[in-house]
Amino acid sequence: MVTGRFPERIVVIGAGMAGLVCTLELMKQGYNVRLLEANSQPGGRIYTMRDHFADGLFCELGAAFIGEHHFLTLSYAQQAGVQLINLPVPNRSLSYIGGRLIIDSPAEPALWPAPLTAEERILGYAGMLEKYLTPGLNATGNPFLPGWPTTQAIQLDSMTMEEYLRGQGASSGAIKLFEIGYMQMLGDGIRKVSALQRLLDLKMAGSERSSKTIVGGMDQLPKKLALTIGSNISYGCAVTHIEHSNKEVTIRFNHSGEVFTISCDRVIVAIPSTVLRTIHFSPSLSKKKMMSFKINFQLPLRVPSYKAELDSGTT
Repeated sequence: MVTGRFPERIVVIGAGMAGLVCTLELMKQGYNVRLLEANSQPGGRIYTMRDHFADGLFCELGAAFIGEHHFLTLSYAQQAGVQLINLPVPNRSLSYIGGRLIIDSPAEPALWPAPLTAEERILGYAGMLEKYLTPGLNATGNPFLPGWPTTQAIQLDSMTMEEYLRGQGASSGAIKLFEIGYMQMLGDGIRKVSALQRLLDLKMAGSERSSKTIVGGMDQLPKKLALTIGSNISYGCAVTHIEHSNKEVTIRFNHSGEVFTISCDRVIVAIPSTVLRTIHFSPSLSKKKMMSFKINFQLPLRVPSYKAELDSGTT
């Protein structure tokens, strides 16, 4: 779209971290930005539950920590002025499987309610991780070196994490256990995500000394960023239609039971693909773009994301 107007009118859809940061950076450059959020609060997948808890207690239902390799997130946390502390490392893990509380620790390994092989039961959870992941971690190579991706890395990227684990001899029971923990958290899980992405993420996470968490809850970060944006955010605005032409973009959204429209020069959509599928585009997007919304959005050569362990007590 060609426009001679400056500052351009830009609408950002979604007040998760991507939408918040995008809006802030555009505002710094002098653009006229409006941020539309369907929910009543910012944060998206950062969600801290406080209801039904005693004062000062909370539970993270989304992101619970920030890995040291998340340089941009840490930078925005520092800019926002939230207090960061090292994530405590407990000496045991707590899992709920089939309604049962399972406690696992080096001193008292858990009797996992899964069809593991005799060797896997002897190895325990940590031993299985070491046995099945070490070959893949070594095969990923270093993405910061010239000549990467290597042949081995490309091969890993051609398979899912589940396919990789099966290739290493992991039983169906072991794979089920891996789906409970951190390995399942990225994208749509190990049955869909690239083995290369998952292994690179685990490799980078394993090299870190510690992860950070935010005092008072992870939602402090999006809330502080939202305060900086101020009145440019409109909450309770669920976008339903986006009509685009060579002249402008028209966005239709619902707010408090009424339908509104807003026009702009450009629109930036910063929402999960599962929500994006519900928006009607006119004219329709290309078949390739529409297909990317319908499939699980994990395409080759992805970048590392979270760091975590199945020993933090988070669920």
